Amino acid sequence: MKTFINGIAALALLLLSFNSIAGAKFSYPVSIGANNIWGAFGSARNSADPDQLIGVYDYTTSVMIYARDDAGNSASCTTNNVDHIAQLRGLIDATLIYVTWDSQGNCSQIYTYKASFIEPPLP
Repeated sequence: MKTFINGIAALALLLLSFNSIAGAKFSYPVSIGANNIWGAFGSARNSADPDQLIGVYDYTTSVMIYARDDAGNSASCTTNNVDHIAQLRGLIDATLIYVTWDSQGNCSQIYTYKASFIEPPLP
């Protein structure tokens, strides 16, 4: 987990430090691990395969995060943590999301990153 966060922070600092990279765009396809999901909304939407998706479903007092990767594997978790819900309601199209869950399927950690270099969805 720390490696992921440190990697994102290092990438952000690198991109901010070079003017020659202005306009950079990166794709973050959906990836599903044993107890985690990560990917960007735009990368899933723009993928050539028909399977990839990542979404946040708001049920007022709880939120479910659902993803499916390019191999058709799917995973989800749910949270009723008010801080998580507020964080997830603030997402934009160009968002990279990383989520972990516990053995009951409850989202335990949610990290979101919004930046101009994250691929936005195309129409």
